[in-house]
Amino acid sequence: MKKIVYVFQKTPNESLKSLFKALHQDIKLITLTKQLFKITYHECVEDEPLDYEAIRSLILTDFQEDLIIFETYERSLSFLDEESLIHFIQSLPYNTYDLMDLIKYMIKRNVTHLESIKKKLASILGQEMIDTLLALASHNMNISIAAKHLYLHRNTMHYRIDKVIEKTGIDVKTFQGLAIFYLLFG
Repeated sequence: MKKIVYVFQKTPNESLKSLFKALHQDIKLITLTKQLFKITYHECVEDEPLDYEAIRSLILTDFQEDLIIFETYERSLSFLDEESLIHFIQSLPYNTYDLMDLIKYMIKRNVTHLESIKKKLASILGQEMIDTLLALASHNMNISIAAKHLYLHRNTMHYRIDKVIEKTGIDVKTFQGLAIFYLLFG
């Protein structure tokens, strides 16, 4: 199950809270700062991705709230302290939805926290996994060629990629996810 977090820059009004309760049975409203609130819920179906843009436009159409939808808030706390994360959430552009978008935004802005993110990713994954990802990136995401370059079986390469996704929440099977590692470590 994934935990989805909706972050608001205003207190969600009662009608918005009731909409979320109708959509999701198990929700919680948590105050992060005086201006920042979050509603969390556990997604039941892991296989079907949510259409964040449609949810956001639905909520904005009906409620005109200043809303940021941010997935895997808790996962990002393993890379950043909560104070820094709250700071970045408040400055995120509206099309930022998940951890990959947050890290990509931080890389573009060249923030000072990048070095600590790099160290934490390196400690979580280890140099062998990072080398695997860099080889995958340098071989145009071709798993077979990257595996040959590293003298690995193709299935081992698949296993390592799945482990990276499991440990970090960053989907390195996509160009966007792999680009994060390439920009940080390449």
